[in-house]
Amino acid sequence: MRRNHLIDLARVLSMAIVVTFHGLLYYITLDNGRPEVIPYAPGPWLWYLSWAFCLIPVFFVASGYGAAAVVERNATLGISYAEYLHSRLRKMLGPLTSFLTVFVLASTVPAWAGYFEPAVELSKRFAQLLWFLVVYLCLQAAAPLLVRLQERYAVLVTLGLVIATMAVDTIARASGYWDLHWLNLATVWPLAFQFGIAYRHGWFVSLSRRTLALMVLALGAVISWMVTGLGYPASAVGFADMLVANVQPPTLAAVWMVSAQVCLLAILDKSRVFRDPDERTRHTLGTLNALVLSVYLWHIVAIVLAGALLAGVTMLCPVLAPVTLSSIALVIGTWAALIAIIGPIARIDARLVPPAPLRMPTLVPTLIGFLLLVAGLWSVWQFGAVLHPGAPLAGVAVALLAVGMTVIRRIGR
Repeated sequence: MRRNHLIDLARVLSMAIVVTFHGLLYYITLDNGRPEVIPYAPGPWLWYLSWAFCLIPVFFVASGYGAAAVVERNATLGISYAEYLHSRLRKMLGPLTSFLTVFVLASTVPAWAGYFEPAVELSKRFAQLLWFLVVYLCLQAAAPLLVRLQERYAVLVTLGLVIATMAVDTIARASGYWDLHWLNLATVWPLAFQFGIAYRHGWFVSLSRRTLALMVLALGAVISWMVTGLGYPASAVGFADMLVANVQPPTLAAVWMVSAQVCLLAILDKSRVFRDPDERTRHTLGTLNALVLSVYLWHIVAIVLAGALLAGVTMLCPVLAPVTLSSIALVIGTWAALIAIIGPIARIDARLVPPAPLRMPTLVPTLIGFLLLVAGLWSVWQFGAVLHPGAPLAGVAVALLAVGMTVIRRIGR
C-alpha cells in the first residue's frame, strides 16, 4: 500500500500546533524592572477556536495509521513481537537519554543549591509533558493486538471504548471529582489510535465526501450541545481562565472532536490533497517526522530560552516592551530557539541510540525493559526528577527509568 503523505503531514502539523499552543500559555511583563511570568487568559474567543486547532488527537490517529503499516510489514517479513517492541524502544532511547539526563540535572542542582521546594515544584510541573510518552509507549506496545482487534471486532472495540469513556465522564461528573477523567487516558487516546488503524484499513475514506461533511457538522453540533447543555468545559484545551478543559484529561467531548478530525482528514484525502508531493517535499517531511519526538521533549526548553532572551532585551531597552513582551514575540522566539537547538540535539540523540542487537531479542527481557521504562516515566510525571533525600519518590522514579533504559540497551548484547 502506498505511503500516505497526508497522514505524515498531519502528524507534523499536530506537533507544530502543540509547540505554538504551549508558547501562548504564558506572557512576560516587567514589574519594577523585573520580569514576571503571567498565565495567558485569552477569553471565550480562543476557547471556542481551540476546538478547530487542537490537533493532538490527530497525532494519535497518525500514530495508529503508522503502527498498522509496521504491523502489516512485520507480518509479511515474519518479525516477532519481541523484535518489533525492542526496535520501537531502542529508537526512542536516544532522545529519551539526552532529554532525561538534562532534566534530572536541571531538577537536582537547584535543589542542592538551596532551592529545594521551587526545584521540586518546577520539576513536577515540567514533567507533566511525560503523560504523552507514557500513553504513546503503551499504544505502540499494544499495536499488534489493536490491529488484530480492529480486523476481527472493529465495531465492538470502538463502541466499548466510547461506552467506557461515557462511564468515566458520568462517574466523574456525578461525584464532582474531575480528576477521575484521567482514567480516560486509557480510552480516548486508544480510540484515536484505533481510528488510525481503521483509517489504514479504509474505514473513513470509503465514505463519500458528502457523508463525511455531514458527520463533521453533526459531531460539531454534539460538542456544542455538551458544552451549552451538559456543562462540559467550553474550551478543548486549558488556559489561565479555563483551567479545566476536554483534552488533558480527556473527556467524551474529545472523542467527538477526534471523530470530526478524522472525517476532515478523510475529506482531504479523498480530494487528493497532498497525495503526491515532489521528492524534496517528501524528504523534508520525512526529516520532520523523525524529529517529532525530540521537538516535543525540548520545546519547553525553547520556550524558556526565548522568554529569557526577550525579557533580557526588554530590560536593556524598555521602549521595545510592547513588541518583545507580546505573546506573538514569545511564539516566534520559541520557534527560533527550537530551530537553533534541535539540529545539534538530534545529532546527539542519533549517537545515543543503541546499535542493533547482536542476538535476537527475546520476549521476557524486552517486556521487563518496557514495563520499567513506562513505570519510570509515569513516576517522574507524578513526582518529578529531583535526586535529593527530601524527594525519595522522585529518586525511585529516576532509578526505575535508569534501570529500564539499561535493560533495553543490554538486550541482545
